[in-house]
Amino acid sequence: MNGKPKIGALDHAMRFLVSRPHSEKELRDKLASRGHLAVDIDTAIARLIELRYVNDEELCPRHAESRLQKAIVGPARMRVELARKGFGEALIEKTVDELYSGDQTVQAAAVRAARKKIRTFKPGLDGQSARRKLFDHLTRKGFDMETARKVALDEYDTLTESGHEPG
Repeated sequence: MNGKPKIGALDHAMRFLVSRPHSEKELRDKLASRGHLAVDIDTAIARLIELRYVNDEELCPRHAESRLQKAIVGPARMRVELARKGFGEALIEKTVDELYSGDQTVQAAAVRAARKKIRTFKPGLDGQSARRKLFDHLTRKGFDMETARKVALDEYDTLTESGHEPG
């Protein structure tokens, strides 16, 4: 014995939760990587859910909203990021549907992302090249091709005329 008492799965999980909220899957993965037995992990997670320290139903929408404020991404990329966090497919779909409705539509998010990107374009970039760069950027950000096309082609002129000049 090395003189250190063994830390239980619940204690380990609580230590993880001090730094930030975690999804159930994230906690399970971290606890397993620390060598805890599946039965101990199940017991710890059940207790944390009971205490409401782990609640994917609340965390998923909160995480998605926070993520969208930091980096404007489209629905496809948001789904991928939420899946990486370990949220269930039904919860992800519900969250994404709610996130991109009302004032925060997919189109509005794409326009915000385009405005931000246009500021990084070098002055003197011709319109066709700028539109292509904008389209590519929006599709990489997870916007569907139709939305990216509409914003890049139809709204590029509006965006640049409204003071969002390249450079």
